[in-house]
Amino acid sequence: KGFARAGQVEQAMLVYERMLEDGGQGVTPDLITFSILIKANCDAGLIGEAMKLLESMMEFRLAPDEVVFNNLLSGCVQQCHDKLGKRIFRNMVEGGLRPSNATFSIMIRLYSTCKRLDE
Repeated sequence: KGFARAGQVEQAMLVYERMLEDGGQGVTPDLITFSILIKANCDAGLIGEAMKLLESMMEFRLAPDEVVFNNLLSGCVQQCHDKLGKRIFRNMVEGGLRPSNATFSIMIRLYSTCKRLDE
């Protein structure tokens, strides 16, 4: 978490990779680990890496929560990826998570930033 907060995404990802290399030596990434790494990557403009982390998270049979989805949506706003943002939102709803006011606020920013308010 320290590396991520300090904006040292590469260092945070190295720690994550070491966790995976240890072959389950008692340290397995959990929801919080993935949430922090996804946010750090989104904040750094690395939405593709954040999406890969989402896939890895699901391979660990961890279900993304609203925080994870909101971080991904915020990453889409930053990079003006409206199509990806719509897909993420749809996956959130189809996964049974109810969007909060914060989620709707992010979606409005997404449409506004990407000049899609008419949708």
